[in-house]
Amino acid sequence: KLAALARVFLASSLIDEDRSLSCSRSLARRAAAAMDRGRRLASQTRGLDRPAGARVDGAVPASIALGDAAITLETITAVARGGAIVHLGEAAARAMRASRAVVDAVVAGGDDAPAVYGVNTGFGALAEVRISTEQIVELQRNLVRSHCVGVGEPLPRDDVRAMMFLRAAVLAHGKSGARPACCLALCDLLNHGVHPVIPRRG
Repeated sequence: KLAALARVFLASSLIDEDRSLSCSRSLARRAAAAMDRGRRLASQTRGLDRPAGARVDGAVPASIALGDAAITLETITAVARGGAIVHLGEAAARAMRASRAVVDAVVAGGDDAPAVYGVNTGFGALAEVRISTEQIVELQRNLVRSHCVGVGEPLPRDDVRAMMFLRAAVLAHGKSGARPACCLALCDLLNHGVHPVIPRRG
């Protein structure tokens, strides 16, 4: 699982890189290193199902502050398999509040506010379609509904915990306009062992 996660990270982070032969060789070396690292971590943590706050091993933190340090495979493993406590760092909380203030200002501006993608416009092919002030709440509600559909067997607990942690980490960057409460809710769910059922496809 960690090896697969490493492949996803590499694919997403390297999508814009040059595809020359030298670059391909470099990517192959990096992918091999990530895969090897994932296998080592998997062997160290296989079979663990510890309560929140427990350490995976002596090198992994029992508490992780989102926004205070880069996310690594070790920290993902600590949360997904080791039950490390997750909380929102103060710097990240400030960044989230600042970006949320921008979104609130756009919404407060009503139909006279500038067009902001996903706030008062449609998504994807409808990015140029302006959404009226009266429809903004409905737009956001429909967006959530459209992402709540999936099929197939439920993902394993560790995978779900990793996904929840990574989403919280992304929000903690303070670039999306989400309120700190969204990130804190994910942290609370992780810390109390509450995991949604997530289908494998969707």
